[in-house]
Amino acid sequence: MLCRQLISAEVLPLSASDTIGTALQRMAELGIRQLPVTAGERLQSLVWEDALLDLESDALVGSLEGPARSISVQGDEPFLTAVRVCQDAILDVLPVLDPQETYLGVVTRQTLFQPLARLCGASDQGALIVLGMAPVAYALSDINRIVESNDAVITHLNTLPDPEGTGLQVYLRLNRGDVASILASFRRHDYEVLYHPGEDWFQDELRLNLENLLTYLNV
Repeated sequence: MLCRQLISAEVLPLSASDTIGTALQRMAELGIRQLPVTAGERLQSLVWEDALLDLESDALVGSLEGPARSISVQGDEPFLTAVRVCQDAILDVLPVLDPQETYLGVVTRQTLFQPLARLCGASDQGALIVLGMAPVAYALSDINRIVESNDAVITHLNTLPDPEGTGLQVYLRLNRGDVASILASFRRHDYEVLYHPGEDWFQDELRLNLENLLTYLNV
């Protein structure tokens, strides 16, 4: 998904003739800490709430002194670029421009969160399993083989460094909810299971062992 496809219709830009009071009121209403300032179809700057709080409310936005702070992304860039810029600059809104530097609007943290959740499979059906391992031990082919050997499919996979920064966390979204056999397989292959849904893993394994025993006795 591209940045221009996620532009918010709620956040309108300021102009140089708007007052500081108007800017602060809009920020409060929208729950954001920045607003773009435009002149015609051109982005002039971003104004920050903390830079306005000590100013006279009837002063004009165009009278602000100091260097203009302007951060933006191109409309045809992938939305993950906007996610990175917002995170790095601690932004609630991020202006979007076209190749001719024409102002198109802004993306917000909220509009970026929705496709990010879809990309991660956060709202998808199926079990979520989190594995922990050393980065050198990560082998997608091995993980996929274990899952597929239990008649399941990985629908989403993401990796993150663990909070200590020494290991790797692997997030697996599967196409089914019953994962007892998959968990048992991961354990047999010495994978550390950091999280899985439903019952305690030990109860899952006991049930699986019982089912295997009953199957054996029925042979």
